[in-house]
Amino acid sequence: MMNHTQADRNQPNTTPAGLALAGVVSIGAVILTLAAGWGMSQAQQRFTPSDESTVLPTSEKPAGALLNGADYLAGRELYNAACSACHGANGQGVANLGKDLVRGKFPLALSDTGLAKQIIAGRPVTDPMNTTKIPMPPKGGRADLTDAQIGQIVVYIRGLQDPRRIPADLPEQAPTMLLASNRPGSAPATNDIVDPTASGYEASWVLEGRALYQSSCVSCHGADARGLPNLGKDLAQSGFVAKLDDEQMIAFLKKGRPVSDPENTTKVDMPPKGGNPALDDEKLESITVYLREVQALAAKSH
Repeated sequence: MMNHTQADRNQPNTTPAGLALAGVVSIGAVILTLAAGWGMSQAQQRFTPSDESTVLPTSEKPAGALLNGADYLAGRELYNAACSACHGANGQGVANLGKDLVRGKFPLALSDTGLAKQIIAGRPVTDPMNTTKIPMPPKGGRADLTDAQIGQIVVYIRGLQDPRRIPADLPEQAPTMLLASNRPGSAPATNDIVDPTASGYEASWVLEGRALYQSSCVSCHGADARGLPNLGKDLAQSGFVAKLDDEQMIAFLKKGRPVSDPENTTKVDMPPKGGNPALDDEKLESITVYLREVQALAAKSH
C-alpha cells in the first residue's frame, strides 16, 4: 500500500478524469464571469442617463393618452422660462449643458410622478447618475415653481416626446402663466426696485429686464444673480460685468462663452443669449439694464 503525504494531496489531479473535471470547472467560471459582466452592462444601460435614441422611434410605438391642453400650454411657457436654457427650446438638450429630454432613455423611462420628483430634486455633480458633471439645480433654479406648475412642465415634456399626444384643438393664444418672480410688482431678491432706481435707469425698464433675466438666466446665475456653485458666475459683484459698457455687454450676451474660451473658468458652456434665441438686441439691452441695477444695489449694500 502506498503512503500519501500532505504534499501528495496538494498536487493537482492529472488523471484523465481529474483533467476533465478541471476543464468543466474552468469553463463554468468563464461563463459565470461573462454572464456577470453582461448583467452589469445591462443594468448600467438601464439605469444610466443617455442621450442615445430609444430602440424604437416614438412614432413606431403606440400613442399614449391625449394630454390636457390647458396644462400643455401652461407647461410650454413654464418650460421656456425655467428649462429651455439648459435643455433647449425643443427639449433635445444643449451641448455640454443639459441632457436630451425628448429621446433620452432616462426621462422616457420615468413615470410622470418620477419625472416631476427628478425636476424638484435636481441633480448635483456628486450624484453618480450625473454624467454631464454639471449640476442641475432643484426646480431648474426656480424656487418659485409650485408642484402644480412642475406637473404642467411634465405634461409639456411628454408632448415634446410624442407630439401625437398633443390635442388638435389647442387655443391659438396660449395663456400667460407668469412665475411668481416675474409678476408685475414682485420684488427682486437683491432689493426693492424703486423709482428712482439705484442704477439711474427707469424703473419700468429695470422691471422688464428682470422678467427677461428670470426667464433666460436664472437657472445658471440664480434668482438673485449671485451665481450658482459649479454653474454660473456671480453677476451682482462681477468685475467683468462692471467693466463692460452696455454695448459690449449686449455683444457678450449674444455670443455667450463656450468652454473652449480661455476666460471660461467654470468650464460650463454659456450658450448664446442664455440659450433663448428669442432674445433680440432690445431684450438683451433690458437684461443689461437689470444687471446694472443689481450691481448698483450690491454696491450700496457694502
